[in-house]
Amino acid sequence: MGINKKQSEFFHEIINSPNRSRSYNELSALLGVSIRSIRNYCIALEDIAAGLGIKEIIERTSTGITYTGMENETRQILSRINTSNFYEYHLSPDDRILSIVLILLDAEHPVTVMELCDTLFVSRATILNDIEKVKLYFKQYHVAFEQSTNRGYRLQIEEPKRQEIILNTCFPYLKNWNPFEKEAGTSGYLFDLILDLTELLPDVSAIVQEAERKYGITIADTFYKQTVFTFALLCKRLRLGKEIGTSLKFDIRLMNVSVGDIARFMLSEADHSLGIAYSDNEVLYLAWRLHTCHFDLLQKFEHSVDLYFYMEVWQFLQEIENDLQCSFSNNQNFAISLTRHIWSVRNNALEKDTVIDEKIIHNYPEHYKAVKDHIGIIESSIGRHCTETDLYYILLYVVAELENQTRKVSTPRVVVLCHVGIGTGNYLANRLLQTFNIEISDITATHKLQDIMNRKDFDLLISMVPLKMDHVNWVTVSPNLEDDDIIAVQKALASVHRQKRLTDAKEGTVLRKPVLNIPFARLLKRDHIILDVPCANWHEALEIAAIPLLKNQEIYPGYVDAIIRSVEMNGPYFVFYPGIALAHAAPADGVRQFCLSIYRTENPVCFQHEKNDPVRLIVMIGITDVNTQVNAVSAIISILRQDDLRNRMLYAQTAEEIIAILSEMNG
Repeated sequence: MGINKKQSEFFHEIINSPNRSRSYNELSALLGVSIRSIRNYCIALEDIAAGLGIKEIIERTSTGITYTGMENETRQILSRINTSNFYEYHLSPDDRILSIVLILLDAEHPVTVMELCDTLFVSRATILNDIEKVKLYFKQYHVAFEQSTNRGYRLQIEEPKRQEIILNTCFPYLKNWNPFEKEAGTSGYLFDLILDLTELLPDVSAIVQEAERKYGITIADTFYKQTVFTFALLCKRLRLGKEIGTSLKFDIRLMNVSVGDIARFMLSEADHSLGIAYSDNEVLYLAWRLHTCHFDLLQKFEHSVDLYFYMEVWQFLQEIENDLQCSFSNNQNFAISLTRHIWSVRNNALEKDTVIDEKIIHNYPEHYKAVKDHIGIIESSIGRHCTETDLYYILLYVVAELENQTRKVSTPRVVVLCHVGIGTGNYLANRLLQTFNIEISDITATHKLQDIMNRKDFDLLISMVPLKMDHVNWVTVSPNLEDDDIIAVQKALASVHRQKRLTDAKEGTVLRKPVLNIPFARLLKRDHIILDVPCANWHEALEIAAIPLLKNQEIYPGYVDAIIRSVEMNGPYFVFYPGIALAHAAPADGVRQFCLSIYRTENPVCFQHEKNDPVRLIVMIGITDVNTQVNAVSAIISILRQDDLRNRMLYAQTAEEIIAILSEMNG
């Protein structure tokens, strides 16, 4: 353990006053550091005692600390302190800036230069230089200082904004953070010593995991850490009486969807275990944060942005199906799992140092080519190029799903060869059936091997004696099927599954993608196509596109408002291709029946999209059931991504021409 000068002074002060209760206020005044620092020093002393197996000699309460150690225990602690490395952990200049940022965000009072000097163990000149950089950091969030060199620095900021900046600052450091134990390094320093979340983490982690179980949520570790950190910070601020308030306007409908239910459950549990008080404002805020952490039920598609990413992933899978002549996009659980992964890619939440297994790419070259050929769909939806690591992970998802299908529809046929008697062969066969999902097609003697080879009705030979055969899958095991034998059989079966997948693909025996037959002529009525009507801005463009859907009572008026709110909250994400917008909200936002309209503007309109503005074609859709209607939406997206068909739609003279162009998809 590394300690600094102030910690050393604190340890000696406590140890030299055994059986004397020392208040945090007293020690703070004595050592000239903040009460928070004193609390952190107490935790450090507890850790030293715990490491020596004598934790019980430290009695820490909410107001102070008492040391009850005897002479021999005191010697142990002093010996540990004196042999500790001094200043083992050093903050880099960038980490120091982040530390000051978090200290200011977390402070309940103006923070003086001397307090920053004491906390970070640097000079006054260094702090004053750092403050100028800290100002620039806050400037990007439009946050100003109340500043006085003598009285200290205070931020002018509302509570939701305060927590937002803390989360944005800390999320990049969650990679190596373990919510279940204290760690060294930047994450440990920022989260434990400055934000002081250590005490809350056991209860908070338990509540988050209970919510996972209760609502059937499965997310990656990155999003789990974000959820735990977000909830711990909210609980800490509430315990300090810092309510969210109403300074930020959130969509009130979040209260009535899955994230609202989850937020209420988590805050209720925190009320019982941590004694926090909360209001609907905190429920609404947490619901919004849970959604941004993807700690929700994607299957319900309660948010339009979720629906959009799912449709993009579904379209991506459709293109891969065309290339590989297979079918897996109708497996919603798989598509949802991949959609969550795409969210991770979009938010740069993947581990950067992942090692790519080149064998996977070598074993599945056609699959890798298909992923690479159509990755542009994903890149368009996430707004950036995918790295080789991104491609590799997506390939793993695709390969795993196809392998899973193969295992379900094709059980490997196994021949058991024995040389000492059929009884031994039967014994081995029973052991194999208890361990693996296989079909025993024959149990026979080794001398009948040639006859078996002539029949060719097996996938794997499992023999009790080594075989000298090329171009045949075989493995040698002992009759008792030891651990090494099980591993060998697992590897052999994995090879069998891979070969069967490739063979089935070549022979066309894998489940084929159904031919689309979308009745566009019936779905898209003539009066649902609006050509060359002027509009002033993107708000008005959406209102015009909705006119036929409202006229035919296919959507409620609030549906258009929901689309506009979604753009304002999430950006113009559905401007998915240059000049094209697929305007939509969630099914629960006001869809009466599955519907579609097309609006071609007289003049291009800007949605403030970074790459795909200006927009000329707006396709507005209303979906009531994702499983049955995503085919039609996918067909439309596919058409709009084809330059020749899209250009024909841009220059079509009549609504009938538009319907005819869309109907060509069924050919």
